[in-house]
Amino acid sequence: EHDGEELAEAFTCAAMPEGHTGVLITGPHLPEPVRRAAKSRAARRSDLRVHTWREDLVRWYAGAAAVVAMGGYNTVCEVLDSGTPALVVPRVRPRREQAIRAERLAATTHLDSMHPDLVRPARLSDWLATAVRRPRGAHGVDLDGLARLPRLVEALVASRTETEAARAHA
Repeated sequence: EHDGEELAEAFTCAAMPEGHTGVLITGPHLPEPVRRAAKSRAARRSDLRVHTWREDLVRWYAGAAAVVAMGGYNTVCEVLDSGTPALVVPRVRPRREQAIRAERLAATTHLDSMHPDLVRPARLSDWLATAVRRPRGAHGVDLDGLARLPRLVEALVASRTETEAARAHA
């Protein structure tokens, strides 16, 4: 089982909302037979495009009406930052890291999550039909951790200094 095969197939078989064009970006690791099948399906449709790669995925996410993506860390952060309605279909084997991330974010943000075993063209069609009408929204997740790091270190050092001072006076 390869990452994304079932999702790629379901997406390229899903109905796109009227007036929208679906874009599948396969990435370099999708097996060539699966990529060829996806491109073949897209060639028979006017509302679907398949690309192996795009340089500026952040710009693509920001310009999309909705995004369906796997649950890798960078992808999820980039999609969150775009404010675009998104459905995350995480990897669940061999590790649950992506699934845990997707479940937690779905509970606290505007991202939706779908277990990969439940992905079907009809379910993606239904999700897309409603998602493209959703407003873009702030997700409430602070993605600027590097800027926060100095304050966190200062707080940690101050706390340790206070603890050491209290021990010295005890």
